[in-house]
Amino acid sequence: RIQRATAHMLLLVKQVLRKGQIESTAFKVDRRPVSLSAIADECIEDFSILARKKRVALRKEDVLPPEHRLQADPTAVLEILSNLVSNAIKYSPPEQEIRVSLARRNGDVEIAVSDHGPGIGTQDRKQLFGKFQRGTTMEAEGTGYGLAIVKRLAEAHGGTVELDSAPGRGSTFRVLLPEA
Repeated sequence: RIQRATAHMLLLVKQVLRKGQIESTAFKVDRRPVSLSAIADECIEDFSILARKKRVALRKEDVLPPEHRLQADPTAVLEILSNLVSNAIKYSPPEQEIRVSLARRNGDVEIAVSDHGPGIGTQDRKQLFGKFQRGTTMEAEGTGYGLAIVKRLAEAHGGTVELDSAPGRGSTFRVLLPEA
């Protein structure tokens, strides 16, 4: 119990420091040509043990051409995906599938993570991307900083975050990053 509390505190401190760094006026993304497919594969591999432990499946749906490259910060994109996949694993019941989808949409690249968790009601959506914010029905451990980081990193790339969710039917978080 003490180890779990210590790990939780360490995660909180790391996320607070990272959020402060991201919110700094000096923060800039290091754009270079990156393969979103390779980053998604890395993220899925990173979370495969946790997913198996929770008895959920991680699946990638990639409709981008193999040679597709996006001008983006690979560390930031991995952090976006990691926060979304981590949340999806946390809130999904066992024996479900989490989908990581990559596609083009209206001049943007869409990174979507879909789960079969409890869903998020309208009353929770506005506060969900703020610091230390979590949905009122959320019971899993967490700091409430992950989605704020996702939003800020997407915005640093000129992108946006969308949420499609309703109580009882899961959630899909979509990060849209400009293609050019």
